Amino acid sequence: MATEAYLLLFVITAVLLVLTWLVWLRTRSVGFVVGMGLLYYWSIYGAWELVGSLAHGSKSARYEYLFAKMF
Repeated sequence: MATEAYLLLFVITAVLLVLTWLVWLRTRSVGFVVGMGLLYYWSIYGAWELVGSLAHGSKSARYEYLFAKMF
């Protein structure tokens, strides 16, 4: 299960990097790159931490509220 989650996160990250790079090539706007970086940090970057913790078997109480909200 963890391998599939890591693979999915890697693919999503790679796609976002390529799309951000392509948009930057067209616009040369640093603001877009910074904005995508912030959106990535607030959304997908946290998933790396969550998958890493759960893959190693650590059930932390700090994730319990997320599981209660999501599932």
